[in-house]
Amino acid sequence: MAFYTIHNVAVSGLTVCVPKNVEDNMSLPNFEPEEAKRIIDSTGVKQKRVVLDNTTPSDLCTKAAERLMDMMEWDRESIDCLVFVSTNRDYLQPTTSCVIHNSLGLKESCFAIDVPCGCPGWVYGLYIMGTFLQTGQMKRGLLLVGDTSTKMNYPLDKSSRPLFGDAGTATAMEYKEGAPEMQFNIATISSGWNEIITKEGGARAPFNENSLKVEQGADGYLHRPIDCVMNGMNVFAFSLSTPSKTIKQLMEHFALDPRTIDYFLCHQANKYIVDKIRKKAGFEAEKTPICLDEFGNTSNASIPLCVVSRCAEVFATQKQNVLAVAFGTGLMCGVAHIQFNQLKNELIEY
Repeated sequence: MAFYTIHNVAVSGLTVCVPKNVEDNMSLPNFEPEEAKRIIDSTGVKQKRVVLDNTTPSDLCTKAAERLMDMMEWDRESIDCLVFVSTNRDYLQPTTSCVIHNSLGLKESCFAIDVPCGCPGWVYGLYIMGTFLQTGQMKRGLLLVGDTSTKMNYPLDKSSRPLFGDAGTATAMEYKEGAPEMQFNIATISSGWNEIITKEGGARAPFNENSLKVEQGADGYLHRPIDCVMNGMNVFAFSLSTPSKTIKQLMEHFALDPRTIDYFLCHQANKYIVDKIRKKAGFEAEKTPICLDEFGNTSNASIPLCVVSRCAEVFATQKQNVLAVAFGTGLMCGVAHIQFNQLKNELIEY
């Protein structure tokens, strides 16, 4: 258990950018129709958005950030902090946050940093950005969170191809005295650090002549050493146990009443997992938006994408009391209790 409270920080705006390219799971080249239908029924994913070969998470996040600053009417000189959360950096060096900083034309005194975090990344990013802003020394920050998961997996891998989609997000956060507290519970189950892993391409196992060799893995699916692979059964067990426990701990620690929560925002792993977690946490289906049917599992972008694609109007016009949970690679899990007040939000395409 690791409980944290952020004071005097408001989440004021949210923009999500998805690729225009739509991939329908019934039309995948290496699936028979009956096989594709079984996968759709079991995962809940009917289609997803897929980037072109030359598009990166920073492209999607930069587009989202440009629209967000226009929507918020924020001058670029007023941005004090930029945090980029992604497992897909543009280069090994420099940090991608510097690349984005330059593209957005931010001031030299704007702090910029990368956080290499997958599915839990938006919740973790909220906490990190919140710690930067809550003292008031920094006034405005851009939290950019996104992944292009479709480029991290072998295209003929039947375990990942139907499930993952791509998206990039931008969240506007600002110092505001008296803003409602943001409350967090963070868990790191590092005994499972290798349950979701890209084995080659890093410092410990550099790219080599065999890194592009396609082989059948122990799971029976096709992979290359540079692809992200998952121990499905162990990750599944983690997803059904740790998030629910982490939610319960936060609710008890901060004396939260589930009946006061307007929306339960769950990482869009797959429909079965989302339903199991919300039932264990005691939330109704009506309070738990699902967007993976249309966009797939978009990793760290999935919670913001749920907001802008399923709850945009109500978030923009009303106060919303929200509980968000994100979990995955690490293995890590983060739960956040946040109160939004007329959140400006928009979904755009790239």
